[in-house]
Amino acid sequence: MHFHQSSLFLIGTLVLFGVSCAPVMHVTTAVTPNTDFRRYHVFSVHQANSTGDASLDEQIRCGIETELLYKGWSEVETLEPDIMVIQHAATAAAHTYQALYEDSPWRWPSDLVTNTTTFQVGAIVVDIFDARTHAVIWRGATSSVTLGASAADASMRVNDALGKLFKHFPSV
Repeated sequence: MHFHQSSLFLIGTLVLFGVSCAPVMHVTTAVTPNTDFRRYHVFSVHQANSTGDASLDEQIRCGIETELLYKGWSEVETLEPDIMVIQHAATAAAHTYQALYEDSPWRWPSDLVTNTTTFQVGAIVVDIFDARTHAVIWRGATSSVTLGASAADASMRVNDALGKLFKHFPSV
């Protein structure tokens, strides 16, 4: 009996220690003031800076699409949506807005190219533009979710991160 109680105490302590050492997921979002999201209904997702892993990039893209579809948005494959959703992965080579947009075809006039915000390597960065005016209407970023994770762990972390990132995104 004494061995059993000691074992349970040890297991409980290890579980609590493991949970407390698990990385905490942080997300930040920003909405451009006075944005009327009722004007927007259709989106298109485009990848800019890659994680370096095509399957992980695709998972991020599908996760973003799923979150927006769940909110009632409609997706189009053409370049004529209401909003353009640009996905990035922060890497060692590109982890500032300036670096993420340096060679991007989505480098529209905005403060993104002069913004000096730095992201953790492994972060997912999502910017949403009004497709007609090219103005940024929403931004979101996660803490590092893709760095040093096994494929299964990265998959769970990406899904968790995108769920939190789009939690308060407006529904249509």
